[in-house]
Amino acid sequence: MVGAVKAEPAKKVDEAENIINSAVAKLRIQETLRDHVVKEAQKEERGCFTVLKGYGPTSIDQKVSYRHLTERGFDTILQISVIRFGLIGKWELNPPLQLEMVVQVKVIQARDDKELHSDIFQYTGESRKFSEWCAENAQALQDEFERCYRVLAEDIISRLFS
Repeated sequence: MVGAVKAEPAKKVDEAENIINSAVAKLRIQETLRDHVVKEAQKEERGCFTVLKGYGPTSIDQKVSYRHLTERGFDTILQISVIRFGLIGKWELNPPLQLEMVVQVKVIQARDDKELHSDIFQYTGESRKFSEWCAENAQALQDEFERCYRVLAEDIISRLFS
């Protein structure tokens, strides 16, 4: 039996991957999600939030002490950590893929670093062909990330303050 499969040229696939990688590199995912959560909390009038840049963990398993922040008047810390994100699906010829993001949220009492609440939030977006994600400098991917941030922020604030 003889057969052939028509595939995209390697150069075209490499260009598409470069477009996706370039778009993702510009997104500032952790910071953008944080900003969406703060914006959603303020919109819903769910307390006073102050962004503390440079105080969170640098990896998911790192323990951070927030005790010194009590001197600055902070009593509770909302720690948001993006655990993973990416396009998921069966990688084949121009596969249908979905954007997935998994986020861990912790509420921590600053005076003793006691974890008051921990939860995992997940977003899985709509499915599109890989070529569609790459089109127009990955505009569809950027739009899907915006939807992801908005949905996760609403879900986080809703669950924390329900």
